[in-house]
Amino acid sequence: MLNRFVLLRFMLCLFLGLAAGPVQAEEVCEATPETLTSLFEPSFGSYSIWDTALGEGPRQERFKSLVDLGDDTVFAAGEMVPLEGVGPIIMLAGFDRRGQVVWQKYHQVSAVREVVKVLKIGEGVVLAANRKHAGESKNIWLGFFDREGAFKGQKVVRDPARNLVAKDMALSADGKRILLSVTVEKQIGSADKPVLLRSPEVYVLDEAGKILFKRAYVMGANAEILGLSSGVFGDENKEAILATGYVENELGKKSGWVMRLGPDASLVWQQSYSRGLEAQIKRSAAFQKDYLLAFGDALPADGGTIGSWLMLLDASSGETLWQRFYNGAYHYFAVDLAVHPDHLISLMMQARVAEEKDPNAPKTPLMDTDGTLIGKMDYVQMLLLTPRGVTLSGESFFKGLGAEAYQLVLSGTNRYLVAGTAEVPFAEIYQKFTGMNEPEGVPASPVSDATMPEPAKLTKASLSQADLTVGALPEASVNTPGEQKASLPDAPVPQKSLSGLELLNQKVSESLDQKSMEKDGEGGGESDANNVQTTQDGWVFAGNGPEEYKDPCVKPEAVLP
Repeated sequence: MLNRFVLLRFMLCLFLGLAAGPVQAEEVCEATPETLTSLFEPSFGSYSIWDTALGEGPRQERFKSLVDLGDDTVFAAGEMVPLEGVGPIIMLAGFDRRGQVVWQKYHQVSAVREVVKVLKIGEGVVLAANRKHAGESKNIWLGFFDREGAFKGQKVVRDPARNLVAKDMALSADGKRILLSVTVEKQIGSADKPVLLRSPEVYVLDEAGKILFKRAYVMGANAEILGLSSGVFGDENKEAILATGYVENELGKKSGWVMRLGPDASLVWQQSYSRGLEAQIKRSAAFQKDYLLAFGDALPADGGTIGSWLMLLDASSGETLWQRFYNGAYHYFAVDLAVHPDHLISLMMQARVAEEKDPNAPKTPLMDTDGTLIGKMDYVQMLLLTPRGVTLSGESFFKGLGAEAYQLVLSGTNRYLVAGTAEVPFAEIYQKFTGMNEPEGVPASPVSDATMPEPAKLTKASLSQADLTVGALPEASVNTPGEQKASLPDAPVPQKSLSGLELLNQKVSESLDQKSMEKDGEGGGESDANNVQTTQDGWVFAGNGPEEYKDPCVKPEAVLP
């Protein structure tokens, strides 16, 4: 009798356990509508496959964008500023699978303000940069290069009556058209109280840079499209363009903004999303055909640190299905996101040291007198999420005295590729830039552009382990439809009569003289560790992607005999 009773209890427990299993699995597979995650301060950096920084002395180098060429080569693009007050030079570099620089090129493009992005299209790449000539309106330069950074052609998007500023560039879902988000700037008000108005536009161009469609969107007092992406949705595989940014109301409050556009940039739907005191959405990605991910940041209502913000939206309407918010002791700004083939989600954030609210509080310097790092520094934070927004892991990447990232790309082998810059200390005495007088190779035909150093002044002596080329590019002769060709004057720069090397050596000499005066007691005394001289180096690294993920909530398809 006792054995029968025990057996009955065992069978009953087994039945209840089997019945509860599907219920628990169903609960796990249902995404939580909203979560708030506090991120811990990292104690040390994460492992990377390779990590390369390029820089020379006090020059400023920043890698703003990169692309995986698919043959174990990473093509990176950015800016090099040789001296304070001098316009940037376009900097291109190729890295092999070990992170070694295999070639490096500088291109002289007049009046460049910043590099926006680089994309692979066809057999080459296209680069977008913003320009501003003196006395002219702001315009957008598109440069076309081969896989080794050799210049092939250019187009200019300009409007003599308007200031055009590129914010992002993407490819259409079929990879054959260039998508460009543009902010039109207009200044109103008086000279004492100027007001800058911003309105968004989207351009669709063919592979050669010819404008196919151009759309303008009117939303609120101010609005910008900060990010573009593309994808296909639904069983019909409808192609769409996704635009993300912000809209600003009459009181100046920013709300996140998402638009779904057709292949010709015509509006399908738009939604605004409010969170905290202000918010903006910077990046988006198509997700599992029926959804899209929107990634941005927001300032909490309590005025604390800025946090990153991820939403899953219904692709047919923009309805919010779930959202995740990440904050902590640092400001966490959204930078980029990527979707893996197995639908895992990678987020990249820029962690910035929050300012001390109490002005009288003692400040901890970044470095001790012996060079030991004792303070906080900016770094790059990565998170890996399941398709339902559950955090699987996090990684932190440091470089120098502070790191900043601009773009995240997944390689063909599912590795992380990141473009950015690192703040590093440099010696005040920098060998008087010895060896920079020797020209390397045959420079391209020079142009009259005082913002760029002479080709002979940037040489292989200052850029080791790289095939260095310095070229001067002519002005583009192709304009947007209906525009008149115009010759653009050179941008004025300080001490225009000096060559690049003369100006460089003069600055170094002045710095050395000032240093000598300080040592003699005529200056302000000896600088402390908190006032260390720093510069920016271009930074590119590759990180290990996640292992293959099998979603427990997705039933495997039946195998037919």
